[in-house]
Amino acid sequence: MNDMPDNFEAELQRMNPASLRPALVQRIGEGLAANSPSPWAQRRLLAAIWAGALAACVNLAMLMTQNESSPVPGAPLQVSSNSSASADGPAYAVAMADPKWIELLK
Repeated sequence: MNDMPDNFEAELQRMNPASLRPALVQRIGEGLAANSPSPWAQRRLLAAIWAGALAACVNLAMLMTQNESSPVPGAPLQVSSNSSASADGPAYAVAMADPKWIELLK
């Protein structure tokens, strides 16, 4: 950085901000006082917070109650015992398979 100010910086230092008119300051103060938050806005905010907390609890409960057994790669598919599965071919057998195994085949 340069320790000596250039012309632009010197001009900026000479500038002074204009003072605000008292009427403008009073109008701004009255506007801020009149726009206090309504109780309905606070209720909506609290409802949104509670809804988010409830969604987090549901997600946590779903994660905690998941089935711990996972499919073993290389094990045979568990297909339903429907007799028409062999007649319709392997596509129907895969459609009747457990969804966990289908994810492993992708």
